[in-house]
Amino acid sequence: MGLDCTAYSNVAVLPPDPDREVDWGTTVDVYAYKGFHQSTRGLVDHDVVTSTTWGDLIAKRDYDVTGGESFGWHAGSYSGYGRWRDSLADVAGWEIDRDDPLASKDQPFFELVWFADNEGAIGHEAAADLLKDFKAHRDAYVAAHSGDGTWFVTAYDEWIRALELAAQHGLIHFH
Repeated sequence: MGLDCTAYSNVAVLPPDPDREVDWGTTVDVYAYKGFHQSTRGLVDHDVVTSTTWGDLIAKRDYDVTGGESFGWHAGSYSGYGRWRDSLADVAGWEIDRDDPLASKDQPFFELVWFADNEGAIGHEAAADLLKDFKAHRDAYVAAHSGDGTWFVTAYDEWIRALELAAQHGLIHFH
């Protein structure tokens, strides 16, 4: 068990329909938790709060994902993914101020480091910013993790592949 992700390119928002059945082959139910609006940039209603039985969500919409390519991967166990995500901030040389996380919003990898580690979606504008960060810091990341086996670097490269798709008017869905 752990975190699985799927990246999609060229998605299309669907009109609201409370009776719609989500078909994982063609549609994705997209949302994120309130407070992660930097990561949902590019999604419709990325900063609109919707109260649900799950809590306050943003970007709560359904998307048609049949218009482009997709790439699915296992991002790791929840604890492994958490360690990997922390390694991004370490390589970039910063720590999140948990009392004021948005103070770090201009730091590399912010849209991924300050995001839920279990579910939600990252929008294409945030993905494009992350892709720049991933490409700019790859050599430093590989050098910092050369003795850690292949998983950390493999995960890093999987994220580059996913971000390349998502940056093309798509999204990354955590599930």
